[in-house]
Amino acid sequence: KKNTKLTAEVQHTKTLLSRSILVQHELKEELKLKQSTYSLEVQSRLTYQKGMAQIVERITNRCKDERLVEDVLLISDDCDDVLHRNQNANAEVGGAGNIGPEGEEDDNTTTNKRKTPSMMSRFTSFLF
Repeated sequence: KKNTKLTAEVQHTKTLLSRSILVQHELKEELKLKQSTYSLEVQSRLTYQKGMAQIVERITNRCKDERLVEDVLLISDDCDDVLHRNQNANAEVGGAGNIGPEGEEDDNTTTNKRKTPSMMSRFTSFLF
């Protein structure tokens, strides 16, 4: 009678152990996938930051329209601010920041409120 109870208990323990090993393996695989995704996201963000820095540098060096240069620098600063806010939010809660579907902030920034001529028209007419 005791032997049967012990055998059943051992079998139950083995079943629980095999389930926990399976869950552990699945969690390790999920972690690897998330780490890979995070690494790719960081690389992508770094590439965009370097590209933005090159664009801003070229515009600042070659453009004669001071207002356009100011606008570009403000936009660049706004992008950096959004990036830092999102990084802080991700560090605090481990989730995504407040970026809308278009990749922009949900609230209106100073660049969205300006009533100046189209930046593209000013950009193409004064650059180079």
